[in-house]
Amino acid sequence: MAYPVDPNPSAGVHNDVHATQQNPLGAVRMFSDGNQYIYLKGVASTAANDWVVFDETYQTTRAVATSGGPAAIAQAATIASTFGWYLYIGSGTAYVLSAALSAATLYANAQAGAAATAVVSNKGYLNAMTATAAASNAATVRINRPWLGDNTIS
Repeated sequence: MAYPVDPNPSAGVHNDVHATQQNPLGAVRMFSDGNQYIYLKGVASTAANDWVVFDETYQTTRAVATSGGPAAIAQAATIASTFGWYLYIGSGTAYVLSAALSAATLYANAQAGAAATAVVSNKGYLNAMTATAAASNAATVRINRPWLGDNTIS
């Protein structure tokens, strides 16, 4: 379990779900696992390891092929009435469809919250790639402030 080591005050460990807001929305903090997490508001049906995009008010949407904007990976089931930490910089488990290979470029998929190596609607994750092959719709990924958008991957 990763806990905050950043000098800025933070509440909760990386996979906590908060019923009330415990940290400033958009706060990015370093945790003991060496990763950096961003504090965001949840959205309905979010599961641990889902890809999300968020807006300027730090409201999340589960990523799909028509999504765009800054992205992160849910660390817990942060539904619409909750808040939590999302992987933003580093390495961790993400929802990646089983066909994905190691060191692959990632793209949004029609399935909410999933990434894949197949191009769908030309929406790619900039600054994100698989570190291991996907198994059972999960893979280790490396990300650095990922961005989901048109023509980001060539």
